[in-house]
Amino acid sequence: MTDNLLEMQYSKRLNEIKTMMDFIDRMLLLPRLTPTFQMSLNIQKSSTALLIYNLMESTVSTSFTNILDSIVDNNVSYADVSDPFQEIWLDLNFMDTFDVSSSFTSYRNRTQQIITKILNNKSTNFLSFSNSVTQWQLPGGNIDAEQINKLCKSFGISFKVPIEISRDAGVLKTIKDKRNQLGHGDYSFDEIGRSITVEDLRSWTNEVDEYLKCLISAITVFIDNRKYCLFPENLITQQKSN
Repeated sequence: MTDNLLEMQYSKRLNEIKTMMDFIDRMLLLPRLTPTFQMSLNIQKSSTALLIYNLMESTVSTSFTNILDSIVDNNVSYADVSDPFQEIWLDLNFMDTFDVSSSFTSYRNRTQQIITKILNNKSTNFLSFSNSVTQWQLPGGNIDAEQINKLCKSFGISFKVPIEISRDAGVLKTIKDKRNQLGHGDYSFDEIGRSITVEDLRSWTNEVDEYLKCLISAITVFIDNRKYCLFPENLITQQKSN
């Protein structure tokens, strides 16, 4: 996915959150005469928390996928990428041998295929990450600041959020926990909504928005400077000459 598509996707999801917040604000102007009204309001607040988490997870997944797409688009070989991406590619190529029924022969044959790919000077030497699940992708419901920092570290990305935006990004964990409580059925939408104020939602939205924009910026710089390469200046020079 290109940066433009990421930006469009991000804007769409952020607008969904803002639309829901506008709806909640209009609800608050109505007379609250029945328990049903309060339950409806609580459900809307819980749904908004889910929308915020959806923004987090989709942005993180797409941003890191963009790095792999850039490697593929620029025809980078195994020998030219840095260690983290060599490991991701190797894990990807061993994926279908991770089975209890796999034999020594299966592992040996796959190893031979991988070595051949690496040593081959033809186009097969270029890396491909398409249509596969790789080790960096996390199961749904696990995205928070700790996991994002681990991803950045494993990819070799320098990422730090200014204190004025988020001191410890604990709000991301709070939102993740709310999402999982709803997703696992531990609490109802009404129950979770009671524990969330409208001001909470506004504060969470603002902080998550600023946090994710910092992440997108860091990954964009990483991609633009081809930091996934062992010698990124060589690839950039080559592209300019072409």
